[in-house]
Amino acid sequence: MKQGLILDKCFLEGVSKSRLLELSNQYKLIVSGPLFYEMLTTRSTSRVRCFRKLPSKRNPVLLVEHIGILLRKEIEHSRPAGKPSNNRINIDFEFNARLLEADYQLPIESARALDHQSLELRSELYQIIELSKTSESLFGSLLTGTQEEQDRAKQNAEILIANCDEVRNFFGTLESPDPNLPYPSAQNINSSWALLRWLQVRMLFALDIHLRYQDQVDEMLTAGVLDRLEHDLHDMQHLTLGLLEGAFATNEKKLQRWWNLLLPSGDLLSTNVI
Repeated sequence: MKQGLILDKCFLEGVSKSRLLELSNQYKLIVSGPLFYEMLTTRSTSRVRCFRKLPSKRNPVLLVEHIGILLRKEIEHSRPAGKPSNNRINIDFEFNARLLEADYQLPIESARALDHQSLELRSELYQIIELSKTSESLFGSLLTGTQEEQDRAKQNAEILIANCDEVRNFFGTLESPDPNLPYPSAQNINSSWALLRWLQVRMLFALDIHLRYQDQVDEMLTAGVLDRLEHDLHDMQHLTLGLLEGAFATNEKKLQRWWNLLLPSGDLLSTNVI
């Protein structure tokens, strides 16, 4: 059985159609809910470029939901949800050919659904901002000392986050927001769980936001910064789904570095090296 491959938008934009076709013979190409949202809400030229590269056939890719579906499964059943490809959306489909037209407008119902998702993303965005403010309390001083000392502190924090035992202990201190659905025991979870991988990835992004904006992100929330932070939210989903699947295609250097920190034995693909 072919290995699944989580795609992200920067890879899809950068890869050639012929190379993607080759990959479809090696892997089960996976389009996640977050990637689909990105492709539908980006500039029309980018949307057309992305959809044009996907195989033109029935069921060209596997479709999977966002990470929240896997997290809820694990909380409800107290066991790993499994790979994203094992939780795919079981439908026969073809992408609407009109998505290849630059002037295509989504139906009203679809546009409203995307607007609703946008509001949910904004709520998630402020949650990750709040998490970024805990970085100093979790990892010690990160913004003082020489640049060399700051770089070393960042590296040590990332190594700590990559340590599943350390993050599992931290997970054990957390409480579920729903008292009727408590979190599974921290003793039972490991790197095969979406709950653990999602926490690791959120912590890495929160650390990155803290350092990137020098603990001043609240004072810097321009429209451009909000857009970049929303992009981070999509990348968080792509990276986590890729870790759970065991194979990830991205051109983002930051995601490549974190992948090699979290799952060096996994399949990492990039148009920069293939």
